[in-house]
Order: sequence, then C-alpha cells, then structure tokens
Amino acid sequence: LGFDDRTLLTWAEGPLDLAPLASGLTSAQFSDQQASDGILLPRRATYFAGDRRLADETIDAACVNPPALTPASFAAPIDLPDCPSDRQQ
Repeated sequence: LGFDDRTLLTWAEGPLDLAPLASGLTSAQFSDQQASDGILLPRRATYFAGDRRLADETIDAACVNPPALTPASFAAPIDLPDCPSDRQQ
C-alpha cells in the first residue's frame, strides 16, 4: 500500500487472479480524492497487470455505509440497499 503526505491511499499492489484477463502481481493507482459523507475517497482508479493497463474506473457517486447495509446484503447484488440521494456526492 502506498500513501501520500496526507496519508491518502494512492496505490495498492498484490497477487490477484483475474483469469482469463490476468493473474499474478496486480496493482491499482488511486487519484482525485473527494469527500463523500465526510470520508475522502478516490474517484479514479487505474488497474495494471505488470505494465499492462487493464482498466480505468471513475466513480460518479458514492454512498458510504448506508444504514441498511448488512453482511447479508452482499449475497447478491440485488440485495444491496439503495443509496439515499441526499447522501450521494
């Protein structure tokens, strides 16, 4: 894990199996940290397998810890609670 001078996560690296795309050492670079419900979150991520760029991701809205989120919510994507619109930033 890599952090900047504000202790914000800027990169992560480790083994990951994304077969058939890639497996082995994979890394992510994070940027454009913005506040969402009082927590600074990266809005952009770029994923790599070695030097090969796998994907770019941009988050348009984030809902941090919605009240209805429980471990059972992760059993299926349809079970994830909606993010209240007033909490999206």
